[in-house]
Amino acid sequence: MAKCKFVENKKGYEELLSSAAVQNDIERRAQRIKKKADSMTGAVFACKKRKGRKGGRPYAVVAANSRHAKAKNAKHNTLLKSIDAGR
Repeated sequence: MAKCKFVENKKGYEELLSSAAVQNDIERRAQRIKKKADSMTGAVFACKKRKGRKGGRPYAVVAANSRHAKAKNAKHNTLLKSIDAGR
């Protein structure tokens, strides 16, 4: 059997993870999680798209931003239960 050598291309990883396609996928998944969390309770959760430090990898945050949403999330673990919607 021949030996196989794998060399990582870190710059290529950065370009891939920062690409528009990946950013759109992250946004789509976060919106699905938000929609599921909103439907589980009468509360409205927030979805924010952000960039990492120094132009790093993008990410999205779904959070309870109102008093009502925070109370529902604390009592029912709404955000935790809605994570599967992002798959």
